[in-house]
Amino acid sequence: MRSAGFSAATTLDNAGTLIANAGATANGPFTTSATSILRLLPDNTTGFANFTSAGSFTNNGAIDCRA
Repeated sequence: MRSAGFSAATTLDNAGTLIANAGATANGPFTTSATSILRLLPDNTTGFANFTSAGSFTNNGAIDCRA
């Protein structure tokens, strides 16, 4: 996803690899499983990447920040 927001009626559970390019927002509760990866890739303009959770965020997996 690139500069996007996503939401779910219940908690969104990432059990795989979620790639956020530049910026992404979870508009509800977000949970990652033990084998999951949240990968943040910078944009081509500023070199920044961000992930925001408007609800709760429970991380049980890996967060991979790339340069």
